[in-house]
Formats: sequence, structure tokens, C-alpha cells
Amino acid sequence: MKINIASGGKDIDRYLNVDDIIYPLAYENLDEIRASHILEHFGHVESLAVLINWVDALKVGGILKIAVPDFDDLMRRRALGEIWEYEGIIMGGQVDNRDYHKSIWNYEKLNYFMTKLGLDDIKTWQSEIMDCAAYPFSLNLQGRKTWVQ
Repeated sequence: MKINIASGGKDIDRYLNVDDIIYPLAYENLDEIRASHILEHFGHVESLAVLINWVDALKVGGILKIAVPDFDDLMRRRALGEIWEYEGIIMGGQVDNRDYHKSIWNYEKLNYFMTKLGLDDIKTWQSEIMDCAAYPFSLNLQGRKTWVQ
């Protein structure tokens, strides 16, 4: 089974959308978890527990796909004078009590945690739909679970 966490109502063929309880997950032995622009909504300490839970929900050989705003890329774009709504991208839209970003991510941090939690073959991925993972400043990394914690 493949799940699309926090889909925002954007369906992907052969994925089950999970928008209600995304942590802790009530699923086990998953083939794939796709989490687009949701990890940053958890605090920088809590996000490690979230990642552990998501990795635990995968079967050995399962894939975890994560997309987050890339803080380093956003700062590079700002320094180049690109016009984006930086505060909203970094801090969340804040339209309701769930729309706040509580952690920032870059390649080194996300790659480090994914590796430490038993994922290998870490590489970038492209969004198959027009969602937040398709933004040019989105950091999209995936890894394969190789061992049980």
C-alpha cells in the first residue's frame, strides 16, 4: 500500500490519501509514504519522532518520499533578488492553527536524519502532480528502508 500524507485533496493514482491522522500513523508494512510539505509543521524536536514513526510504518524495502521547503535554497533565491512570499513559505500561511511551520529544513539536515533512521539510496524525486512538492524551492528527498529499528 502507498499513502499520500497531507494530500490537500490532490489525488495520485494508486495512493491512499491520509489527511486526518498523519502522526502517529495507523498503518504498517507500507510500500511507500509520500509526505509533501507537512514535516515542517512539526517542531524541530518532534519532527524526529515523526520521522521515526513514518520509517517504522514502512516495510523493509519501502520508500519514504519527503518534500519540505528548502531553507538554503530560499535564502539563495532571496539573495539573488527573486520575489517570493518568503515569510509565508518559511513560517507557514497561518490561516488557521494548523498552518504554522515549526522547523526549517535543508539538504544536509534531511539527508542526515533519513540516513540515521535506516534509509539508503537517498536521492531527489520530482512531484508527479502540481502540489507544493512541485515548487522550485521544494527539497524532495526519498530513501529506501533497509533495516528494522
